[in-house]
Amino acid sequence: MLFRSLSAVLCTLSLGECIAFADETTPLPRVLVLVDTGADALYQRLRQEMESLGLEVTTAKATDNLGVGLEAQARGLGAIAAVRVSAISGGQVDMTIVDRATGKTVNRRLSVDKNADPAATELVAIRTIELLRASLLELQATHPQRGEVAAPGRLKEIVAESYRPAELPAAAVQVRAPGRYPVSNVSLLVGGDVTFTRGWSGGWGLGFGASARLARSLALEGMAQVPLSAMKRTGVGGEVSLNLALGRAGLRFMTTQEPLRFGCSMGGMLVHLSSSAEALPAYAAHSENLTAAGPYAAVFVAVGVHRVITLRFEQSEAYLLPDTIVRFAGVPTASFGRPLSVSSLHLEVGLP
Repeated sequence: MLFRSLSAVLCTLSLGECIAFADETTPLPRVLVLVDTGADALYQRLRQEMESLGLEVTTAKATDNLGVGLEAQARGLGAIAAVRVSAISGGQVDMTIVDRATGKTVNRRLSVDKNADPAATELVAIRTIELLRASLLELQATHPQRGEVAAPGRLKEIVAESYRPAELPAAAVQVRAPGRYPVSNVSLLVGGDVTFTRGWSGGWGLGFGASARLARSLALEGMAQVPLSAMKRTGVGGEVSLNLALGRAGLRFMTTQEPLRFGCSMGGMLVHLSSSAEALPAYAAHSENLTAAGPYAAVFVAVGVHRVITLRFEQSEAYLLPDTIVRFAGVPTASFGRPLSVSSLHLEVGLP
């Protein structure tokens, strides 16, 4: 009567202390452990592991029967499970678990190195605990319990705690969904360019460049083009070819929606022209290298194909100075670069 009154007072003063008091008086699930004579180190290691899980460890005299005899001893001692570890020939260890809560008997054989006793003891102990945990894991299944004894609530708590996934810090759980458009501050691009100007055939080129993000929708970019095929024009007396190499730098503005983005850019362009001519008989050919510069403006559409890879189509227009005049037989017949149109298809890759 006095004990009950004292418990009630403790519960009234502190709920946490009352729960702790109840846990200390609740019997622990008992496990019978049998090992070979002389394997004291292994027994102590198994005992430490099981007691750390919240199990009570008891022992009894070993019998030669690994099945019925082991189960009978566990039943006689009121143990929820029985574990037997014994050495057999050939450097092997036999581990047997009789689980009365799930109704299973499991067995495993393990090869150990006799020349490494401490390591072998640790390995056998760990594998035995793993085998016991794997058997008790069935207590978390939804089907009715199949063992001959009801598993105490404390045993179910031990199993749940043993297999509870590790809790990650809040910062690690908050993972931002990756965007498809490049999110890197620096990106590189490469692709093909087609150059047009009024009265000339188109010329192909290889374009490459880089950009540096200044803000979410603003970037500083630089691009260059190397000619792969010449632009041509035919007139009286022959044919003129122009190889065009250009470079440009400017600011790029873009929308923020994903994966499809639109944008524009503007800045300055510098063009180097290498002309060559093939003259018909009675005409003379003249070749010359020229440099022209001027402002440009471009519009583009970009499609994200990966978190850091974007496919971009762009159309740019430039107005070059000074005026470049082409003459056939001394007569001005064509100009160049007013305007200069460049159609580009580039692959842009963001750097990590």
